[in-house]
Amino acid sequence: MRNQSDSPQQQSEQNPGLRAESPSNRLGALVATLNGLVHSRIRRMSLILVSVPIVFMLLFAVFLIRLSRSSEQAQDSYLRSRAAITETSAISADLADAESSVRGYVATGDPKFARVFDGIRQELPKRLASLQNSSKDNPAQEVRALSLRAKALEKIAWLEGTYSLMHSGSQAQAVERIRTGNGLRIMEDFRRIREEFLQEQHRLDGIRAAAARTSWQQFHRLFVMAGVVFLFFTVTLALMFGGGISKQIGALTENAKALAKGRKAINPPLKGADEIAQLDRVFRKMAAALQDAARRERGVFENALDVICSTDAEGKFLTVSPSSLKVWGYLPEELIGRNYTEFLVPDDISRSEQNAAEIAHGKPVTDFENRYVRKDGSTVNMLWSAWWSEVDQTIHAMARDITGRKEAEAAISELNNDLEKRAAQLEAANRELEAFSYSVSHDLRAPLRAIDGFSRILQDEYSGKLDENGNRLLEVVRKNAQNMGQLIDDLLAFSRLGRKEIQPAQIDMADLAKSVFAELHSADPACRSRLEIESIPPALGDPALLRQVFVNLLSNAAKYSRIKQQPIIEIGGGSKNGSNLYFVKDNGAGFDMQYADKLFGVFQRLHHPEEFEGTGVGLAIVQRIIHRHGGKVWAEGKVNDGATFYFTLPKEGNSHGQLSRNG
Repeated sequence: MRNQSDSPQQQSEQNPGLRAESPSNRLGALVATLNGLVHSRIRRMSLILVSVPIVFMLLFAVFLIRLSRSSEQAQDSYLRSRAAITETSAISADLADAESSVRGYVATGDPKFARVFDGIRQELPKRLASLQNSSKDNPAQEVRALSLRAKALEKIAWLEGTYSLMHSGSQAQAVERIRTGNGLRIMEDFRRIREEFLQEQHRLDGIRAAAARTSWQQFHRLFVMAGVVFLFFTVTLALMFGGGISKQIGALTENAKALAKGRKAINPPLKGADEIAQLDRVFRKMAAALQDAARRERGVFENALDVICSTDAEGKFLTVSPSSLKVWGYLPEELIGRNYTEFLVPDDISRSEQNAAEIAHGKPVTDFENRYVRKDGSTVNMLWSAWWSEVDQTIHAMARDITGRKEAEAAISELNNDLEKRAAQLEAANRELEAFSYSVSHDLRAPLRAIDGFSRILQDEYSGKLDENGNRLLEVVRKNAQNMGQLIDDLLAFSRLGRKEIQPAQIDMADLAKSVFAELHSADPACRSRLEIESIPPALGDPALLRQVFVNLLSNAAKYSRIKQQPIIEIGGGSKNGSNLYFVKDNGAGFDMQYADKLFGVFQRLHHPEEFEGTGVGLAIVQRIIHRHGGKVWAEGKVNDGATFYFTLPKEGNSHGQLSRNG
C-alpha cells in the first residue's frame, strides 16, 4: 500500500507546490502534467494504477481462501472434539442403563427391562462408530477410542450372557453370574480408559476451541482491514477511472463490512470474470462456510437431549440449551442471568459449589451427580460433565437426566434384598425336601417291601385255599406295591438330579446309544426292536446323566413300539442354530400333538397303565438333564404312527461355560 502512494509523491517532489494541495488539486495537477506526456506513458501509468490493487486483491483472495480452509479445519476439529466428549458420556450412560436394565430383568423377570437392553444393544455400535470417527484426527485418542470400544463391547457381551441365561429360564445362574463381579470389573476398566480419553480430549478441546476462536478473530480482523483497504482503493480508482470499477469496489467494500460483522452480503453478487468479481465470490463462499459451521454447532446445541449450558465464575447461567424446558421445566430465558444454586436441592448446594470451584481451577469433572428442583416442584437427578475455559473465563457443562436410572437402581436394591430373603427360604425348603426324601427312601420302602413279601407268601402257601378272584386281588396288591416302589425310586432319582454336580467329558454319542440299547435288549429278551443309528455328532457333557437320557428314551421307544410287528428305533442328529441336535424315533403307538406339552411333566401319561407300564417320571428326568446341560427337549408324534423325541446340547466351543453355570 505504501508503494502505491509513492508514485504520486515522486511526481510531487518535482513540483513542490503539490505538497500543500488537497487530494483533488493534487490529482488535477498530476493529470495536467501527464497530459504533456506521450499516450503510451499514460497507458502504462494507468495499467500500473489498475494492476497494483488487482494484484493486492488476488493476494488477499488467496490468503482469504487459506484462512477459510484453516477456519473450517479448526471449526471441524473443535466440533469433532465436542462430539467425542458427548459420545463418550452417552456411551457411559448407555452402559450404565444397560447394566441397570439387565439387572432389573434378572431381578424381576419383567420384559420391559429386556426391551431397554435390546434398544441400547442396537444403538451402542452407532455411538461407538461415531466416537471412533470423531477421534481419527488424533492417533493417540484413536487408540484410546478403540480400547473404549473393546471394553464397551466386552461389557455388552457380558450382559448378553446374563440376559441369555435369564431369557432361557436360568434365573439362578443369571443371579450367580452377576454376583461374580466380572461385570463390575469390566466397567471399572472401561471407566479408567474413559477418564484417560476424556482428560486428553478436554485438553485437545481447549486447544481446538482456542484455535477456532483465533481463526475467527483473524477472519474478522482481516475483513475489517480489507474493508479499510478497499475503501481507500475505491476512492482512488473512482477519482481516476470513475463509474464502473468504483461501483464494484464500493459493493465489495460494503459486503466485506457486512461479512466482517457476521451479516449476509447486502449487495447482489458481482458479475464478470475480473479479479474483483472473483474476490466477491470468495467472500461469499467464506461467509457460507462460516455460516454453515455456525449452523451445525447451533443445531447440536438446540437439538441436544441433554442440557448444555455455560456459567460465569459466579455460577450465573450465560447460555442454556432448549432441552432445559423438557428436563427442568424452565425456558432458557428464565434461567439466563440467574445462579444455578437457586434451582438445586438445598442439601446438594455445598457439594455442587465445591465441585464448581475445582472446575474453575482447571480440573474437569465428569459423572458428578446432584438434584435439581423442576418448575413444578418435582426433583430430577442430574449427571454432569463440566470443564473450565480460560479463554472466556466460563464453565461449560452438559447434564443428563438420570432420574429413571436412579429409580431403577433403588428398585433393584429392594429386589436384591427380596432375593436374599427368598434364597434363605429356598435353602430352608431344600433342607426340608432332603429330609422328606430321606423319609421316603427309608420309611416308605419298609412297609412296601412288607406288603409285597407277605403277598408273595400268601400266593405261595395259600393260593390253593383262595378262589380265582382272591388270587387275582392278591396279585393286584403285589403289582401295586411294586409300582409304588418303582415310583419312589423314580421320584428320588428326579429330585437328586437338581443337586448332582455335572462332570463334563467328551462323549461318543453313537457308542453310548449302542451300549444302552444292548443293555436294554439283554435285560428284556422279549424285546424285538431293531436299532438304526445314523451319523451323530459327539457331545461334551456328563456321561452318567446323558446315559440316563438314552436309557429313558430308548426304553420308551421299545415299550411303545412293541405293538408293531417290526418295531424300529432310529437314532440320528446334526446341527441346529449353533447347537448339536439329537433324536430318538420309533414307529410305535405315538401320541396326539395337542397333548405334547404334558409329555415332560411329572406323573403325566398319555396312555393307560394297563396298555403300557410306567410311572410318568422318565421323560421329566430327561427334560431336567437336558436343561441342566443348557439344551432343549421336545417331541413330535402322531397317533399309531410313532413318535420322535429331540434334544439339543451346546457345541463343544461354548459348552464349558454353560455346563459350569448349570452344574
